[in-house]
Amino acid sequence: MPIAITPQEVPHLLPPGACVYVQAGAAQPTTLLEAIRDEGTADQHFVTAAFPGINEFALDSLGPATRSTVFYASRSLAAGLASGQVEHLPLHHSQIASCLLDALRPQVLLVQV
Repeated sequence: MPIAITPQEVPHLLPPGACVYVQAGAAQPTTLLEAIRDEGTADQHFVTAAFPGINEFALDSLGPATRSTVFYASRSLAAGLASGQVEHLPLHHSQIASCLLDALRPQVLLVQV
């Protein structure tokens, strides 16, 4: 049965080192990402198909021990891309689902409904 939690509880529920898929588009869970960033202890691998111009959250701001994989690059990711903390994996949109299922295999999904 689903339970309600606060955004501040989310960082403590993420398993160390887990691969975490972050929903993109208009429903990107920015409040949850901000809670993870504000905690400052994230060490997970975040994956997203965030859209440039719509989703501008800088994934490298989630913490120095995090790494991220993105399918679309945007200006907000420039520092993370330059430092190597963010990896750009340029795939056609139709290939993303297979990559998630076969290669990245996220254990946690951050979505907003």
